[in-house]
Parts: sequence; C-alpha cells; structure tokens
Amino acid sequence: MVYLSLPPSEAVERVLLRGFKSVELSYDNFLSSRVRELAELSKVADTVSRYNLESFSVHLPYDSLELGVFRLTSFISRLSKWVKVLDRVSVDFYVTHLPHLPPSRDSIDAAVRYLRKLADIVSGSSQILVENIASTGRLGASPEELLAVVRNADIPRLGVCVDVGHAMIARTSLLSFSSILRELIKSVHLHDNDGFSDKHLLPGVGVLDVDKLMEFLAVTKPILVVAEVACRGLSECDSVLNSIADIGLVLKRAT
Repeated sequence: MVYLSLPPSEAVERVLLRGFKSVELSYDNFLSSRVRELAELSKVADTVSRYNLESFSVHLPYDSLELGVFRLTSFISRLSKWVKVLDRVSVDFYVTHLPHLPPSRDSIDAAVRYLRKLADIVSGSSQILVENIASTGRLGASPEELLAVVRNADIPRLGVCVDVGHAMIARTSLLSFSSILRELIKSVHLHDNDGFSDKHLLPGVGVLDVDKLMEFLAVTKPILVVAEVACRGLSECDSVLNSIADIGLVLKRAT
C-alpha cells in the first residue's frame, strides 16, 4: 500500500529497488491508480520476475465480494484471470477476504464454496490465506468464524492472515487469534490506527499495544509479517520504507 500515487508495477519496482526482498501486492494500489487491471498485473509479473525475491504475496480483489454469494461465479472468473497472469512468477500466498455476508451458518457454507472454487484455480505451490475483517457485522471478523470456515473448507493449503489493524477496530484481542487459530496463522498484516477507522498507519503512531503485538508474534511465529502501511507521495513513502526496514530489524531481533 505504499506509493498509492503510482501504478502498482512502478510501486513494486520502487520497493524492490530499495533493497526489500519480500513484497505483497496490494489491491488498493489498483483501486487508487485506476489502471487496466490485467495489463497492469502483467507488468507487475514482469517486474517481479527480474528480482530474486524471498517471498511474493498477492492480496486479491475484494470489491466484487460486496455482491454476495449469487455473483461469486463471475468473481471467480475474474480471479482466474489474475492467477493465470501471476502463474508466470512464484506466488507464496494469495490473501483473500470472505464474501461480504452476515455471520451465520449459511454464510459459512457460502464462504466454504467460495474458498473451494478459489483453491481449484490456484496452483498447488501457493497457499490461500483468509484475512480477518474489521466489521463485526460481517463474516470473518472473529477468530472463531475464521476457524469454522477453514475447518469446514478442509483445504490442505488454506490458512489465515491476521490483520492487526482490523482486529483493533473489531475490538478483538490478538491473543484470542493466537489461542484459537494457532498454527493456521501464516501471515500478519501489521499497521496501526486510532481504533475506529482503517488508517493503515506506521506501527507506534496509533493505539496499537506493542507489548501484546510482540507476545502475539512470539506465540504464532508467522512465516511473513507485512507492513501494510499506506502512503502516496514519493518522499513520504521513501521515509515510510525506511521506518518499515527499522521495524523489520526490531521484529527479527525480538522474535
């Protein structure tokens, strides 16, 4: 979510030129730059292929999930085109939200159908991670709901991405995620906010409890921690990347 003023391929390249070896492609960058989706995605794949990355992840689109279960077929077709383009490079994780439905047994069943369809189009080397959302009025905000969906889907390469900022807004403790989901947590989206809106700030700028974060990371030991910090201006984002690099060093020493 850095360099939101740039097309995604240019944003990714600017991050990689700064020496980062891991990157997660954010769908927000597509929304912000209003580029032609598949053409720009192809440019991203070309960019990533030129670098020797330690990991590359992709946050899949989430806007069409607002349409609910009855339009999921067309959405899966769209995602299939994304995956086909990205098959040119190695994608470690595809991160997805669940369909935007109220918490219920029927909604869990709908989410399971969606994830199974997604698993059918994602190559076997990539893992699919379900991300918790900030709204408690929709399925997927609580660790209990995520566990129910993942267990019912019964997909071997299905896991969870815990979004720290979303958990703060939903008033759900990070330790509840670690105690309930445990080894299912493969990735973490790390950012800060005011406890009410999804501001995607640098950790330490908002109300994030750093001690509880460190305890959560020590218990879960996620494969990947993504600093999901939003910025637009080039100089602003260069500064943000410097701070992210510093945070990364602190996390490595502590965990």
